[in-house]
Amino acid sequence: GTSVSNSALEATFELVNANNPLEQAAKLGQRVMTNYRHLINTMVKVEATPKVGWRSPDGQHRSWIADENSLLVMANRLAKIHETQPRTLKVTGTLTGASLRRHKFEFTGDNGLVTGTAPTELANKVTEFFGRNCRITFVETTYIDEATDQEKRSRVLVDIEAR
Repeated sequence: GTSVSNSALEATFELVNANNPLEQAAKLGQRVMTNYRHLINTMVKVEATPKVGWRSPDGQHRSWIADENSLLVMANRLAKIHETQPRTLKVTGTLTGASLRRHKFEFTGDNGLVTGTAPTELANKVTEFFGRNCRITFVETTYIDEATDQEKRSRVLVDIEAR
């Protein structure tokens, strides 16, 4: 299996090398992005020039090299990404897709298709209700990139219950 440290390093290198920070914000959530903004702003403030490399257990090399200018560009880009107040929603329908390994769900309900992240602690309920009529509760946050006027929604499953 994959270790926690390996997964964390993979996610970190994916984040720092991302071409689209809006996509990462929706994927990782508000807390991670707040910490990431703080890290980048701190590096800009102290004029850091990070050079980091890592080789994954399967032999893939990952690296991140940033100069002061690229950090400043990144800080400005991250400053333009904002999130809306999270909303808790409930919908009725059928759990039509799921990946326990990737922590994803797909639900067809009242308002069409809903996709998002299914936390590990809901794995038993995802298995129990897969393909069945049920009601889900999820939290939806919209991330907005003011620089491009793009929006990206993040949905996290909170509960599944019988109808």
